[in-house]
Amino acid sequence: MRIKEIEVYKFNELPGDIQEKVIDRFRYYEVEDIDWWEHALDEFKDRVQKEYGVEIGDDFNYSLDRDYYIVFNDVHIDKKIFLKALYQEGNLSKRAYNKLTNRTNIDEFELAIGSSRYSNFISVHDYSDEKNGRYITDYLYDEIDLDNWFYDVISKPALKELEETYDYLISDEVVADMMNVNDWEFTIDGMLA
Repeated sequence: MRIKEIEVYKFNELPGDIQEKVIDRFRYYEVEDIDWWEHALDEFKDRVQKEYGVEIGDDFNYSLDRDYYIVFNDVHIDKKIFLKALYQEGNLSKRAYNKLTNRTNIDEFELAIGSSRYSNFISVHDYSDEKNGRYITDYLYDEIDLDNWFYDVISKPALKELEETYDYLISDEVVADMMNVNDWEFTIDGMLA
């Protein structure tokens, strides 16, 4: 056995051109092996629940690549808050708001929503109105393009939030900070020591 001594450097001690190469090599470190997206939407989910009564569960799939889609599989909607928000935004007439508020006998309904570059969809898991067998979403479709509303208010902003978080995590500044904070050491040519 032999002992070989080498000089090691903190990231910020490396020459600029070597720092660039190291950043490029470790750019995706923070997004490859951890579930970075798990909390990326927390503030967004809190806001849409408060403003629209739309509670988005943790069961969702997404892709920011070529397919560019998001699917929320576990969405619970508080009918009272949701209808009030639609009415206040001008998406429901007073007549429709009163009809939906008083006529349907459910307080909450469930659905899955999704969007891609090519289409938007809603998969209804809600409960039918016992008076005539219609779903509350059937009534809503009579008044509003629900697929596009969910795209504009839920899917599109959620995808934007994920994309911004991803871009931030792979930025030069964040990658460099990650190496500095964790005291990574390198050889002069940028290899991990």
